[in-house]
Amino acid sequence: VDIINKAGGLHKFINWDKPILTDSGGYQVFSLSNNVKIKSEGVYFSSHIDGSKHLFTPESVIKSQNSIGSDIMMVLDECLPYPCEYSYAKSSLDLTHDWLDRSIEELNKTKDLYGHRQFMFPIVQGGTFKDLRIKSSEYVAAKDLPGNAIGGLSVGEPKEIIYENVDLVCSYLPKDKPRYLMGVGTPENILELCAEICIELGSDGLRGELTLLRAARALAAYRNSKKILKTHIKNVASMCLSHRLRRDPLDETGTSSRVERALNTVCG
Repeated sequence: VDIINKAGGLHKFINWDKPILTDSGGYQVFSLSNNVKIKSEGVYFSSHIDGSKHLFTPESVIKSQNSIGSDIMMVLDECLPYPCEYSYAKSSLDLTHDWLDRSIEELNKTKDLYGHRQFMFPIVQGGTFKDLRIKSSEYVAAKDLPGNAIGGLSVGEPKEIIYENVDLVCSYLPKDKPRYLMGVGTPENILELCAEICIELGSDGLRGELTLLRAARALAAYRNSKKILKTHIKNVASMCLSHRLRRDPLDETGTSSRVERALNTVCG
């Protein structure tokens, strides 16, 4: 952190002038669980390198992310394993919400550094239990922060459960703010999104999803992006799929609006 501070912040340190999102270490609590003890005050780590002891608190991770100049800081939370007992998931969620409140208190004490605004996203947790996911979504939404994250998914559960929980949570989170789905976004997920759009249009038997994926990949490359983003898919969808909806090859009526409606339904 001191080295990054001396360099003038993370953007200058890596020579990157676009937004940077940093994580709190919550996922490492999950992935390095053998070296971790979770207490109400925070998380105690034993280094896998030299065995030294470290304490991460909601306050310390916000201070660290603020000090390096992160644009979007994530709160400290507990990412649950799959499967998980309901009783543990419930107590864990209470802890995560308590940590969120402490993170907000710390955020209110900080000042934006390096000449740009700095924001913080809370994280919805609750495992795969619908009532806990709803409780967490409502709790997070009520904090009225600039964006919200969905955590604790893609940790070993079937894809159907991932998508069910995403749909559930998104129905409670504000639609006019970013909704960051953490840890999900593999090429397989992107292809499934393309397929969902085609199914919504009724063109799923025409291999439209492959055309859509290839066009989105080409647009991503043209824009010098290393990943296919949802915006790339939305940008090329009408061009790729409108002609597949025509009963008459010369008919151009109404097809673009159908694609737009399908994009709104699937992508939000």
